[in-house]
Amino acid sequence: MELGESTQDAAVREVQEETGLRIKVEGLLDVQTDLHPDSRSRLEYHYVLVDYLATPVGGRLKVNSESSGSGWFTQAQARRLVMSDGTRAVLGLFFKRMLR
Repeated sequence: MELGESTQDAAVREVQEETGLRIKVEGLLDVQTDLHPDSRSRLEYHYVLVDYLATPVGGRLKVNSESSGSGWFTQAQARRLVMSDGTRAVLGLFFKRMLR
């Protein structure tokens, strides 16, 4: 986030910077805490992850240097991808909500 930026505005900006897509935020999906200890088990990094549901409204999908790839995936395809536990949990929430 940039100084003075809301989490929603940061999400819109980051998605456009990292994927080339313009999005409309539909709502909050989840907020997670991600703690990373150092080699002595002392807390080294503490992230708060705010995940939004969003719809692409423009732009063209193209990843930047921070990303290794991109694509649109079904639930079955997503299950086979390598990802962090936090990302896996958020995708589970997403598919659960979308399949209601």
